[in-house]
Amino acid sequence: MSFTLHGIAVSSGIAIGHAILREIGAAQFDCAGHTFRIGISIGLVTITRRNDDLDLLMAAADQACYKAKRDPGHVVAAHLD
Repeated sequence: MSFTLHGIAVSSGIAIGHAILREIGAAQFDCAGHTFRIGISIGLVTITRRNDDLDLLMAAADQACYKAKRDPGHVVAAHLD
């Protein structure tokens, strides 16, 4: 799943990502006598006029997401020049 936040600083995007992590991390459900928690990883990438190549942006966001998966509970922002 992906979505776009328009006109905000990277630091604000990271803060929003952490808020989403907290909300989802607080969710749990029971099934067959076991309690399960949901986890997510969030990768962010900034989009500017200089880096508007969709394939490059998606690859960078994907790499940031995989980095976040290796370090659970973190939101990772990829920086492109």
